[in-house]
Amino acid sequence: MEANGKKIIVSLIIALLLGTSMGHAQSNNLYYARYNSQTNRGGRPIYYNQPYDRYKSDTSVADYSMEMEVLRLVNIERQKAGLAPFVHSEELSKVARTKSEDMARNNYFSHNSPTYGDPFSMIRSFGIQYRTAGENIAKGYSSAQSVMNGWMGSSGHRANILNPAFGKIGIGYANINGTSYWTQTFTN
Repeated sequence: MEANGKKIIVSLIIALLLGTSMGHAQSNNLYYARYNSQTNRGGRPIYYNQPYDRYKSDTSVADYSMEMEVLRLVNIERQKAGLAPFVHSEELSKVARTKSEDMARNNYFSHNSPTYGDPFSMIRSFGIQYRTAGENIAKGYSSAQSVMNGWMGSSGHRANILNPAFGKIGIGYANINGTSYWTQTFTN
């Protein structure tokens, strides 16, 4: 009985956290990037259905849930296009989350970070090698569905999401001072 009580309390906390992030103004602040290089060394992926406690991060359960909802929605879009689903990469998610947090903390919205440089240099600085990489960013969207609607409504973002050369994805969400920042990082 106690285990069920704990599950209910955790579920309520998640619902409350998700509920408080709703209602922020949406915007059309979206950017995407793509790059090709010569090397490839994939990271150790984790899959969508792995439990939160296997995910090594300071990310809250609510933020992780938002990221995993984006992954679910992205893979629905890929399935509609006849593409293989993305494999979720813990390493790429660390990059994506760090980028979202960096934009929020340093008050900028750009692919070029004052801290890490361009997205491709940033990916490499985390020890990830790749042959093809890309990045989508967004600001001001309050839910996974709203940011996905924005990305899919933009030809450049949609092209990254539906790029058959990309097989791995990392997703990062940060809400700092009431503003949501989103990053998708893609590699082969």
